[in-house]
This record gives sequence, structure tokens and C-alpha cells, in this order.
Amino acid sequence: MQNDLVLATARGGGRFGGAPVYAAMRNRPAVLGGAASDVTLLELQDLPNGGYEWRLVPAPWPPLSGTVRSLSIDDGAYIALGTDQGEIAILEVATMSVRVPRLTVGAGPAPTAAIQSLDVVDSRGVYAVTAGSELWFIPFVGAPRQIQTWTMTNAVRLNTVLPPVAVAALRSHPLGLAVANERDVVISLDDGLTWRAASNGLPSNPHINGIKSADMGDEEYLILSTWGRSLWNARVSQLLDPAPVT
Repeated sequence: MQNDLVLATARGGGRFGGAPVYAAMRNRPAVLGGAASDVTLLELQDLPNGGYEWRLVPAPWPPLSGTVRSLSIDDGAYIALGTDQGEIAILEVATMSVRVPRLTVGAGPAPTAAIQSLDVVDSRGVYAVTAGSELWFIPFVGAPRQIQTWTMTNAVRLNTVLPPVAVAALRSHPLGLAVANERDVVISLDDGLTWRAASNGLPSNPHINGIKSADMGDEEYLILSTWGRSLWNARVSQLLDPAPVT
């Protein structure tokens, strides 16, 4: 069962920062009953004795053909999940209603179309990276739009654009997003039309596998996960306006 479990926390520092923590997985009828196409959503909640436990959150997820691959939460207002079949569904927490019942992005078959990274922004929609190296923006209203990545050439080291592996929306800029490949991080402030370098301080080959934005105090940070090369973080303001080297 643990192979299907995907974790995510809302912005604000995770459970100990006061933000809700959720987990999602494709339902296992032998464990919880119900149909195999259902989604199981869990929330980490406090116990009276000071401990924690996972509790089931009933939600009207649509039947999905794929296994949950990625999960994103925006300030606790929306929960978005992506599957290994390229499906995306978005739950509005306040009303416990599905905002986008079921949406498939990309034209490639699984596993090419698998949603390996996504980030939901309550005022905009969802950014997603597929296993086929496509970057998409899915608005709450309107058609999905593929964002071209070849335009990142001048913003990456060695002028070679590697396939994107993860995406994070920037809340400190209305049209901002950050995209990571295994070696570089790039930032756009115009919804993917132009890009600027944001790999300051990273090793030459950090083997990045994930990127998230988080609020820490009054600053927005980007947090990177890697394959065996630690976690990295940086202030977005510093990445956009790096201090000169003296």
C-alpha cells in the first residue's frame, strides 16, 4: 500500500507550522472497501494525548483509471491530484466539491502522460509536468495550454535544456512559476513566456527530483529535493536579484 501513497502539505510549514497535511492513494478495496477506481484521501489530525493519526476524509472524487502519482494543496483551499494516466482532479475543500471533475493532459500514453509533478494555485489553476517532459498549465476556466521549454536555453547552465521534472507556482508574483530539471532551476514571471536563471549556489549536477514553494516568515522560498544530494532552499527574492560576488 505504501507504494501508492503520496503526501502533500499546504503552504505554511507543514503540520508543525499549523498547515494541514494530506495523503492520497488509489483505493484498495481489500483495506477500505469501495471501488478500486476511488481515491482515498487522508488528513493528519491531532489526538487528545498530543499524538497524531491519519483519518479518512470523505470526498466526491470522480472514478479514475490511474494510480495517484502527485498531490498538491494551496493554502488548504484546493487539493489537486494527478495520476499515472495523465488525469488531474481538483477538490475545493470548503464545499467538498470537485472543481475539475476529470481532465487528461498530454497526448502520450502512460507512462509518458503520467503527472509526476503539479502545483495548484487558487486564483489561477494547475501547473503540471508529465513523465513525457511536457509542461502544462490547466486553468480553472478554459482549455489546457502547453508551455514550451526550449525557450529556457539562455537561463540554464551549459545552454542545454534537460527535461523538466518538477514545477512550483510562485505566490509572490502573479504570473510566476519555477521549473526544475535534474541540473537547473529556472523562473518565469510571465507565465512561461521568458525565463531567468535561478540555480545560484547549486552543485553542477544536483540530481533534482522535486521543487516546492513555501512561506517562511515574510519571505517566499523555493525548496528542492534531490537524489542523494540533500535538500536545498533559497529565497525567491534572492534568486531574482542575486547579491554581487565580492
